[in-house]
Amino acid sequence: MALRSKPITITTVQNPNGSTSFRVMGTVRPKSRQRKRHFLDWEDAVATQAAWENERMMNAAALRPKITRLTQAELAQAEAAVELLRGSGLTLMDAARHLFRAPPPPEPVARPIKPALAAFLSERRPFVGPRRHEGLRITGEQFTRFVGEERALSDLTTADVTAWLKSKGELKKKSWNNYRNDLFTFFAWCAAKPRGWVIDNPVAPVPKHKIVRGQPERLEVETARELMAYLEREHPQWCLFFALTLFLGIRPDMAHGEIAKLAQAISRDGAEKYFSNGVLHITGEIAKDRRTRQIALPENVVHWREKYPATAQSVCPGDWPTYQSIRERFKIPHDGLRHTAISAHVSLHGSFADAAAQFGNSEAMIRTHYFNQMSKADAERFYAILPSIESSHIARSAAK
Repeated sequence: MALRSKPITITTVQNPNGSTSFRVMGTVRPKSRQRKRHFLDWEDAVATQAAWENERMMNAAALRPKITRLTQAELAQAEAAVELLRGSGLTLMDAARHLFRAPPPPEPVARPIKPALAAFLSERRPFVGPRRHEGLRITGEQFTRFVGEERALSDLTTADVTAWLKSKGELKKKSWNNYRNDLFTFFAWCAAKPRGWVIDNPVAPVPKHKIVRGQPERLEVETARELMAYLEREHPQWCLFFALTLFLGIRPDMAHGEIAKLAQAISRDGAEKYFSNGVLHITGEIAKDRRTRQIALPENVVHWREKYPATAQSVCPGDWPTYQSIRERFKIPHDGLRHTAISAHVSLHGSFADAAAQFGNSEAMIRTHYFNQMSKADAERFYAILPSIESSHIARSAAK
């Protein structure tokens, strides 16, 4: 049955003085006088129209004969819902069923960011390496201090993330991406079930830099020769460390890298377990990718190890200031020692599969980044870098 009252309308009126007003008009109660008001402001007219229309719907429902358990307010809401569905082909029950099948997401809990970050770091610790965990911690704590430790997770926005990244100054593209990825991981964890502490990840809209990777930087053969000679003269305790990282490509991170884990293993089990049968055994415990591999010892590395016996201290001295000064003196690029080792091995032996097996890379990576980066003649000169005879007494003293 159609409502017998007249719907509320808004009409634009041109006044004699040239101004424009808005006339709200309609019958709120059946068989009653029509209501009419003029407004100079459109929003006021719309608000009045909504109020009168709601009153009209409630009065019409109240006047209609009915037997129901619904209250007058509930009935008015039901009739308003029916009006909204009119023409859609859906009934009120259809709409209710759809709502229960796909309920709206719950409102996020107003949880401060500091305890949320602590819970995230605690939960992630068993599943990531120490270096990755430390990166997540540093990024999370810096961002937390920037936005405020008591700030609710649900209040944080993309603008907050962008402002923090820009506050760090002129970041390199890779650094920007790394910080962004760390925060994305944290907020994705907060949004995942069963937590649901945020509805949307505020980091998702933050743009990511596209990075075109260049060829890996390596040391020239003469630089490598000068480096090893300098170490024998000035820092003999570093000779084995650089022999392993420069000629065998062992990852040189002294905090959590392969060289640090190799030193720990030697301290526990002795060196012979790992240096035997002409190879260096990199166990799954030591390898970055947790896959066991064997690296054939070139003849020059055999001589370096004879002169500078393998101990936990000689494999990984742990003297960061000295290490940094050596790197600066010879302008050693990031991962430059490993890149030099792989380039020389591929150039001398020519086998992508063999290089991939020994250095723990894919064949595609070896082919793309290390093929034809060094001539065979240079590779032969590289593996001819030997310890000086005069340094042998220094090595024996250091071993004692």
